[in-house]
Amino acid sequence: MTFILSRKSQLACDMGDPGEAIALAEAAMRLAGQDTVLGAVAATYGAHAHALDGDEAASSHLYDWARSAVSADGSTPWAAFFGEPYIEVYRAQSRAVLGDHGTAAEGFGVAISRLKPGYHRDRGVYLARQGNAFAEFADRAMEPNRHLAL
Repeated sequence: MTFILSRKSQLACDMGDPGEAIALAEAAMRLAGQDTVLGAVAATYGAHAHALDGDEAASSHLYDWARSAVSADGSTPWAAFFGEPYIEVYRAQSRAVLGDHGTAAEGFGVAISRLKPGYHRDRGVYLARQGNAFAEFADRAMEPNRHLAL
């Protein structure tokens, strides 16, 4: 049940519904208990939902909690994909949502460097997201000087 609620939270984020995503993540975290990998999965999706809602402090707190929980617990077959690189990717996505594109691009780079071998699809997706973050960062850096190019 915890895994299902967590994934539903992820889907609510993808659909742009942070309120629903936060509620689902909180329910999953209550079911998972403290310091478990599945709780960390739920916290990661909840953290991104808070970023979508514009709450940087709540987002950062949940990412920190997820990182400590995943380090404290072992692994579970329900979350074999999950680890610090996955948390970093979501944290980078959240930073991009919050408008911090330079830090987001750096975060994607860290996550990409820590991916397990064989995660080729994930690497490609994260490289594309990193490219978007770099492009947004460059575009915003040029914004004050845009009139000079005209």
